[in-house]
Amino acid sequence: MKKENEWIEKKVSCGNCENGKVGAYVEWIPGRRCRISVVCGVCSGEGEHSIWIPKFCQMPTCENETEHRCSGPFCHENGWVCEAHWVDWQMGWHDPCCIVCFDEIGWSGN
Repeated sequence: MKKENEWIEKKVSCGNCENGKVGAYVEWIPGRRCRISVVCGVCSGEGEHSIWIPKFCQMPTCENETEHRCSGPFCHENGWVCEAHWVDWQMGWHDPCCIVCFDEIGWSGN
């Protein structure tokens, strides 16, 4: 079976805001206290937005569905891989990443 270049829509939480609001602050007006909240422009105040991801793992010869987004230096922060190609082991010098980025970074973090 040949792997197709199929894309699916996925809802993710917005990293730009907190529950759809950005920059809530207090402004003092003489004798009054006001709270002003600015609606997030990325997610339109919903707290989550849709992104398009590949349906299948981006590793060659793998036909599993994607589950994780790699933000490693060798994936250019946009690699989508399945559970089998994901390394969740943290040593403190790098975030969880795909096996390609983990192999290039190595156990020492260099």
